[in-house]
Formats: sequence, structure tokens, C-alpha cells
Amino acid sequence: MKLDLVKEHGWKQALYIDIDVDLYISTFQALDFVFATGIAAPGTLIGYDDWWSVICFLNTTDMFAAGGPTTHKEIADKYGIAFPCVAGSCAYPVGGFLQGCSIHNTQTSIFMVDTVGGGPVDYGVSLS
Repeated sequence: MKLDLVKEHGWKQALYIDIDVDLYISTFQALDFVFATGIAAPGTLIGYDDWWSVICFLNTTDMFAAGGPTTHKEIADKYGIAFPCVAGSCAYPVGGFLQGCSIHNTQTSIFMVDTVGGGPVDYGVSLS
């Protein structure tokens, strides 16, 4: 059924997918759909709105305690994805947080789909 929808509309691989759905279940469903149908494939960039602010709100340093980060991990495990961090709060900014201009000094996170299946899973998160 998912593939029928993709074929019916002639959808191709996405260059960028913005995940701004705010709930665990809708984040999981959106990611599951794009990987099950091939809309997200190697080369696709995936951005998460409010990645870091949710973690701060929950008062935790566990990156996978919040909805977006948790579903990111679960989808990576399910599909065998390597997700290098491209920008945002998935890596330490040069000079530390809020210390000047850095591609990693923001609350959002952007990952690139490097591999799907067959290779080692990599969540792309270098923060603890």
C-alpha cells in the first residue's frame, strides 16, 4: 500500500526531509514511511526540529530520551542506517555551546543518510 502511494504520485528520492511533527508516534511513522518506500535513501538529508530543546526541557543528557532522538535511533536500528551528523546539536560546536558561530550551535539537528542496510548502524550523535 505504501509503495502504491509512491508510484501513484511518482515520488522520487527526497533531497531533504524536515521532521517537525513533535510527537514520538508521528515521528516514527513519518521516518518509517520514507525509509520503507525509498523516499529516504543514501544522500538524503533529514532535519529534526527542536532536537536539543526537547532534551533540555526533559532535563536530561540522554540524547535518546526524547521523541525525535529516540525514533532516530529506532529507525537507524530497524533499517541498518548510518546517519553522519551534518549540522546542528548532534555534535559539539567549535569553542563550546553559544560560543561564537558554529554549524553545530543550534537546537535542530541535520543528518545525512549515508548507508541503508548492510553496513554498521551509526546514529551520528557525538554528544553524551
